[in-house]
Amino acid sequence: MAAVGAGISAGSVVLKESYNCLKPHYDYVKDLDTNYEKLNDEWDSLSAVKGDMEAQRGWSEVAMERAHQCRNLYRKMRKAERKFRNLETEYGKVHKYLCGMCPFLNLRKLGKRIVETTVEVVRVKNDMTELMQHREVMTERRPEPVATDIVELNSLRQNVQELLKLLGDTKMKRIGIWGTKGVGKTTLLKKLYVEANKNGRFGVVILVSFHGKDSVTNIQDELVRELKLNANGGRETQVADTISRKLENMKYLVLIDEVFSAINLDNVGLYRSHKYGKVVFAYKSKIVCKTMDRDVDVQVKKLPLEEAQALFQSIVGDVMNRERIKENAERIVKVLGGLPLLIKGVALNLKDEYFEPVWSSMLWTLQSHPKSAQPHLQEVFNFFELAYDQLDVDTRRCLLYAALFPRGHEICDNYLVDCWRIEGLIRDVRRGNGGPFSMARERGHLILKQLTESLLLERYSRVKRGCRIKSCGMVNYIKMPEQLRILALKELYPKEEGCQLLVEDGEQMGEQGEHPAEERWRNSVMISLMCNRLQSLPKSPKCHKVSTLLIQRNDQLRSIPKSFFACMHKLQFLDLYKTGIESLPETLFSLINLKGLYLNECHGLVVLSSKIAKLQKLEALDIRGTRLRSLPVEIGQLRNLKCLRVLFPYNAADNLNTPRFNVLQFWKRERERLIISRNVINKLGQLEELTIVVDHREQSWQGIVKDIAKEVASLKILSTLQFYFPGVDSLATFIESWSGKTLTSFKVLVGYHEADHEYGLNRSVCSEERLLRYCAGKEDIIPHEIGEVLKQATTFELIGHRNVQSLSDFGMANMKSLEVCVIEKCHQLNCIWRGPVMSKSLGSLRTLTLNGCPMLTKILTRGITQQLQQLQYLTIENCSQIEEIIEVENHSHRNEIGEAENHSQITEIGEADNLSGYFPKLEILELVDLQSLVSICQADTLSWLSLKKIVIKGCPKLSNLSLSYTNARELSSIWCNRHWWEDLQQSLPNDLRQCLGYLHCFIDEEQPSVNGTSTRAHESIHNQPPGVNVPVANHTVDNNALYIHDCRSLIDPSSSSCVRESIDPSFSSCHVKPDSQICSG
Repeated sequence: MAAVGAGISAGSVVLKESYNCLKPHYDYVKDLDTNYEKLNDEWDSLSAVKGDMEAQRGWSEVAMERAHQCRNLYRKMRKAERKFRNLETEYGKVHKYLCGMCPFLNLRKLGKRIVETTVEVVRVKNDMTELMQHREVMTERRPEPVATDIVELNSLRQNVQELLKLLGDTKMKRIGIWGTKGVGKTTLLKKLYVEANKNGRFGVVILVSFHGKDSVTNIQDELVRELKLNANGGRETQVADTISRKLENMKYLVLIDEVFSAINLDNVGLYRSHKYGKVVFAYKSKIVCKTMDRDVDVQVKKLPLEEAQALFQSIVGDVMNRERIKENAERIVKVLGGLPLLIKGVALNLKDEYFEPVWSSMLWTLQSHPKSAQPHLQEVFNFFELAYDQLDVDTRRCLLYAALFPRGHEICDNYLVDCWRIEGLIRDVRRGNGGPFSMARERGHLILKQLTESLLLERYSRVKRGCRIKSCGMVNYIKMPEQLRILALKELYPKEEGCQLLVEDGEQMGEQGEHPAEERWRNSVMISLMCNRLQSLPKSPKCHKVSTLLIQRNDQLRSIPKSFFACMHKLQFLDLYKTGIESLPETLFSLINLKGLYLNECHGLVVLSSKIAKLQKLEALDIRGTRLRSLPVEIGQLRNLKCLRVLFPYNAADNLNTPRFNVLQFWKRERERLIISRNVINKLGQLEELTIVVDHREQSWQGIVKDIAKEVASLKILSTLQFYFPGVDSLATFIESWSGKTLTSFKVLVGYHEADHEYGLNRSVCSEERLLRYCAGKEDIIPHEIGEVLKQATTFELIGHRNVQSLSDFGMANMKSLEVCVIEKCHQLNCIWRGPVMSKSLGSLRTLTLNGCPMLTKILTRGITQQLQQLQYLTIENCSQIEEIIEVENHSHRNEIGEAENHSQITEIGEADNLSGYFPKLEILELVDLQSLVSICQADTLSWLSLKKIVIKGCPKLSNLSLSYTNARELSSIWCNRHWWEDLQQSLPNDLRQCLGYLHCFIDEEQPSVNGTSTRAHESIHNQPPGVNVPVANHTVDNNALYIHDCRSLIDPSSSSCVRESIDPSFSSCHVKPDSQICSG
């Protein structure tokens, strides 16, 4: 009986809970008529309140308009009215079925919506009543958006759209925009002011501009005037409180232009705590913003050349197309350097000017006497002079040094720092014995940072030529703004004591490549003749003061006169990079003060005299890429040498072409020749940076590499090393002798594989990268020595290993510092990771590239995916068996967890399909030639928070991109094959098809270019979003440049830069051609 009673009691509880759960739903149907009548009553009451409000307004909308709160309530009322009218119609349709014929569920839904709408109507009515009692219904009519003469350019539209997108983010309260004088910050704020007023997102939009010095008080005065506040005579804090009370509940946007110094916006009254408030402020230098509270910085960049020409022509008119004027017009635009302020000012002066000498005179004035050219130019020069005057003496000299390079020249940042160090421009290096290289480079990069943040130099990043992957092959370049270069050469350098210059641009040298007259050399301290098509040099110029001589990139210069260096005893730095010289004159070795000698890429140089031992002050010697067959033994006598860079390509073909070639003599000589003699390197006790790269076909290197490795390991202060080890045994010799010392940076190549297209290491100046490239290994167990280097490496390239099956074979503990991983031609590789995936094992990885691994069946499991929180670039190419990129099967995850040593470090156990937090930083996904690939991921919970670009080529079976309408907000382009895209469209939902339709760009198959390398031809850019004026044109990518063919197909030939930006903003240049021929342009 007790059991029966317990059962009845339990049943009663269940029935009671069921009743409580169902009763509200039943009430919606039972009380349907009553609730509908209540809704009608409340709506009538709201209509009456609305009438009272309109009467209070008095319809004085000629001078007045609704206050911000009033406008918001009217929007809410219109929304409620739409719901009421819809319910009115639906209730009329179902009322005749209330006897029971209408389904219960439909009535329940209708009843619930009636109750919810009634609550909404009551809320709006109460808010309106409170507004009439306590707040202003009307306010003074806002002024119309400022009328401006803004020329619509693609870059301006893109900047405005970026700012509007940021303003739509609730987390973004304060946004800073910065850029040099004249770059268009004011124009951008004016355009943003217009657009913000148009879209109605903000109730109040205020533009504050300064013509004098900015301050908290000045900003407050502008806001008080705009907001019609009474704050006369109040203290700063009192005015701030008045402004805050006015704005605290408003949706406002304040735009502040011309900020010269750091300002606390809270002191103004623009509090971060304001729920709906946003502030955008523009300042001239990034340094200003360091102490300002802001959420994000947006840089306003100079106009690309195509847009600069379009802006210039839109002002001067069709006269620019005249044959005799066009060349000068294009050169004028280049001199103006992409600054809209200058372009507009000069263009207005030349508007409808048909007299050709006026154009020639303007070009000459801009290049020779810039300050007398234009008032607008004077503003820019004043900005540069002000920033220049604030620098200390040494930093000024460092800045002016960049003016020695040709107009628009991109200078490798490490090379520029080396020049400064050799010239003694870096203060720490000039003390005592010069200090270590690493300290000099560190100090130099701090100076570069200061100069770029002050906008006195510009920084660019480009892909290294021949680099496997874009993400880890970026090189930083520095460029001096054109106006500052003119100012430096004409005004600033002459003011500096002992800084007389001889600087020639290619345009001034003429087509014959003649050198400057000898009298111009006489008193020069710094001489720059680079990139000038020089064919000859003066025999013996009298230039006793010269300390710097830059002649690089003159490949037609075959010889140097014997007495050329006779009068240059003070010369400290000589750069002959990429000249055509075949030998060095004897007088060069009398330069006893020479500290830096660069002979790299002098492909005709076959001999380096033993007299080089006379250059006892030499600190840096670069002889990479010459035809030298060996390193002179006398190099060992250079006791002050701190940097030595040598690279020996394979030159056997040179011997085979000699007259009366004797095979036996050749092989005897080759057997006896040593690329580097023993006991040379170990004598260079001051070496801090060493590069030794040898072609793998050089047999003599095999016999001496272990000895040379021991000598390298004996260098006590070595901090930077690039070295080619033919095998693991020579690497082991080095590690054994190195005895636990550390390197700041290294690039180590072990072994050689045919997939390795370079000699082993790139020829750029060594950076802070720590790279290990391991080629053609065949061990079943990875050598201990590889693990030791890998432990310190940030970049690992594994190429052509014959037996490795998983990346985990190299040891989990060795990969905690790894940022870039490239795996190529590993035919036995069947998975990325096997076994436990411990926390932080790949936590720093930013780039993962897989290419040519035919046994690879799976890429990323849940366990490894959890560790890739920093991954930004993922490239998978030519892996024929891969079917899915991200595997989410629960059993796979459990296996990984079960083998882990520390279960507490594994998260989301059992959530087999929850991938919402994965890949938070992935920006680029490239999938190429994956014939079996079907899906990126079966789970639908991926959130591509940062994904910007997808490349899909040669993946015919891929049908699931794991994209939805909302999970890839940052996606800007999908590059793919046309046929694949057309097939995919049939399987996509309508909303996703429409969304992605704006993003796709078609890729043709590879086709040969004129220079024999393969190029990727992109047919066209289709279906760009409204408002983005992208020209439709055939174009080709080659050698990091974008070529647009047949410009007759362009919508706007002047806007070809937009194609470059749409494809990839990292392209170094964009060339528009009048026909379908590819040329270097």
